[in-house]
Amino acid sequence: MINKDLSKNWQKFLDFSSKVDILDNPLEVEDKIKIPLTLFETNAYLLYYLFEEIYPKFINDQLNVIDIIISDYELENIVLGAFIYQMNKPGIHENIKALKKDELKLKFKDLNNNELILNQIQNSVFKNHGIKITNFRIIKKRGLDLINRHMENLDKLTLLDVIESFLDLIQILVKKDLLFFYPNPPIINFLKQAFNILKNLNLSKIVRYLIEVLPLSDLGIILKTNISPILFNMNKNSQNTKHDNPNLSVNWIKIHESEDLDLDEIRADLKLKYIINLQLDILLAFLMDIIESSFPISQEKVKLISQKFLFGVRSYQNYWNISPKPLIYNRFIRFILRIVGFDLNLQKLSHWAIPEFFFSIFNSYGGMQGNILLLLTDRENKTSPRYNLLVVQMENGFVNNIEIPQSVELNLKIDNSFEELRVNASKEYGTISLIIKIDKQLIQFLLESLIVNFYKLNIFDPFL
Repeated sequence: MINKDLSKNWQKFLDFSSKVDILDNPLEVEDKIKIPLTLFETNAYLLYYLFEEIYPKFINDQLNVIDIIISDYELENIVLGAFIYQMNKPGIHENIKALKKDELKLKFKDLNNNELILNQIQNSVFKNHGIKITNFRIIKKRGLDLINRHMENLDKLTLLDVIESFLDLIQILVKKDLLFFYPNPPIINFLKQAFNILKNLNLSKIVRYLIEVLPLSDLGIILKTNISPILFNMNKNSQNTKHDNPNLSVNWIKIHESEDLDLDEIRADLKLKYIINLQLDILLAFLMDIIESSFPISQEKVKLISQKFLFGVRSYQNYWNISPKPLIYNRFIRFILRIVGFDLNLQKLSHWAIPEFFFSIFNSYGGMQGNILLLLTDRENKTSPRYNLLVVQMENGFVNNIEIPQSVELNLKIDNSFEELRVNASKEYGTISLIIKIDKQLIQFLLESLIVNFYKLNIFDPFL
């Protein structure tokens, strides 16, 4: 019923999780385990640690869970299989126990009352196994088939294709209610609402676009933890090769407790151009602020999130660091610049005023209500279509829908004047209040300047 490779790898992870507490030094473990639903291998204890840190925050922080596989059609008993996971720590799945056939019985009408299902599960499992279940996960047979198909195709895909396939799988499972949890986790609630807004736009396409424009080539990201730093590195230059090429790595950086993290030395050893060092707990807290937002997200909430992000940017050397060190933090350079009237200092960045400024400009041109037509161009790509169209529908400052126009007539008129395009788009979507045209190369330049080119004295060199 479950893909053999997925099942075997998951059992290997469960076996490792059950013996971590008796290991003298888990950081010395060399065992490799594949990241679930991928074929990318990483250190077994690193994966264990990420489960321990992320799962309780984003999924559920209670002990003991049961997975239930149900039929897509009404049967006398829709339960096709059930598996109990015992936990000694939130998020850490250890022992697995399969329930006997018909030990748990459900009908489709029961799915309308999750509390009733949980009570029924708790009574049955505690009576037969002496285990108290606190939450459950249900997946339909069709969803399991999609997971199996995803696993079977992995060895034929490139790195970006694996990421795209994984995100498409998550979007289908969540949007079509093929996978659901009780209690409902914040991240599932967030994704479900986000997918409803995205309409016919796949999350995988957005992520793929961002990966293509982000400066990931020769970039290393270090996540500082309370155990040991974690290095993430994806070599963008090899994205067209199969995933077994070493173009993605997630590994510990082993240093002594008394040692400081030398970013310049790590960058030189790994032959990377840039290293960014972030604090994992700060990053997770910021992501939780986003995930706990209710949809549609108001402009005030977006402003608040933007202000928190910019506050993090200005907290250089406190929340994050980068190698090479930005020249604007060289005391001599700053002294010379101040003499000629330029005081460049990220720590004085006005994190509260900048979002207000940009939103005031946006509202002046786009308004709080109406439709925005977004044209994403790619001048350097001569083989694929020059434009990607998106329609963003807003109401009272909220983004209600984002979709790709399906009208052939509208797409054919892209090369015409903006006014003609606005008139034709307004016939299909209502009044278009604003048209924004932006090229992929400009987005790439801005991201490179903001993320990795801090070390340059003049971040605009590539653009001049």
